[in-house]
Amino acid sequence: MSAAVQIPRFEVDQVDAAKAALNSVGVALFPHAVASLPEFSSLSRQLIGSPYSYNGGEFRAAQMDSPLSYVKALIRTFGKKGRAVLSADVYEASNVPRHVYLPPHNDMTYRESWPALIMLGTTKVASTGGHTPVFDCVAALAHLSESVREKLRTLGVRITWTVPQYPNKDMEADPGPFATPTGWTNFFGTDDESEVIEVLKERGSSSWEFKDGPEDLGKVVYQHYNCPGTQVHALTGKETLFASPLAFHFAAREWWASKYGGPKSLEDFQHLRSRTHLAGRPDPQFILVSYGDGSEMTAEDVADICRAVDESKVDWSWEKGDAVILDNQLWAHAREPYTGERSVMTAFGER
Repeated sequence: MSAAVQIPRFEVDQVDAAKAALNSVGVALFPHAVASLPEFSSLSRQLIGSPYSYNGGEFRAAQMDSPLSYVKALIRTFGKKGRAVLSADVYEASNVPRHVYLPPHNDMTYRESWPALIMLGTTKVASTGGHTPVFDCVAALAHLSESVREKLRTLGVRITWTVPQYPNKDMEADPGPFATPTGWTNFFGTDDESEVIEVLKERGSSSWEFKDGPEDLGKVVYQHYNCPGTQVHALTGKETLFASPLAFHFAAREWWASKYGGPKSLEDFQHLRSRTHLAGRPDPQFILVSYGDGSEMTAEDVADICRAVDESKVDWSWEKGDAVILDNQLWAHAREPYTGERSVMTAFGER
């Protein structure tokens, strides 16, 4: 745990002080400040200068009804109901199955455009679990071994989505907790290869490949996105670890599920993985992660990254009405498994 950092607390009438804290330590907590959606929306508008519409990367475009909306495609990929729009610029938080540990991540930092700030608030606390630990990305980088830190710094990270032309019929009867069958039409809004390429260009894909897959899946498009492994924070000048792309790696998902997710979470993940990439059946729910030059990110390297991130964790527990705002570059966040009902709102934007 990053013992040197304490989350500063503020009252709702201390917005200016909270903004100053965001510009220095990158996190601010408002205990019992948002008993309702209107109160959360009001506070978020005071703290977030330019709210984003949550459509996945091209935040300013606000194309929530477009068939090419990136988040809608991503939501279908992961089999989620989707992030409910609660009000203008306020959405429900990630709704992965409650027994799953959502690994530490910085929201949407694998895209060219990503929010500087993320705010979360709760009006209903889970019976058990469901907390949102935060992770100091400056400390995480310092905890890394020198060899892995240098690879991330110089090579960056590449993530690859593999999307088959036709939906994976194997998953229709038993999609598991994470995914539903997804093909080009759902993911890209078209089944025409030339139109898929145009969508990839619009989304900022670094490069792409089309390869023949199993006969029932047709062609498989490998869409590559290159992103930095570290970045220098503009306000503080501190170098940070960008944890989001690294959380997608197979070995990372297993590491976090083993430590915090419990047997059910790990079993679901391993079962689903065995039916997709390990069986030679690409599926977009599993994102391939390598170093930016395409070289392998070994299980040992991933374990070193996970350990470093875990050592930077700052635990805190939700209480009803709490709101927390994070600098999305200085801090990553996760979600613990939980029981009962849980209601968490989120908003994104720039300073």
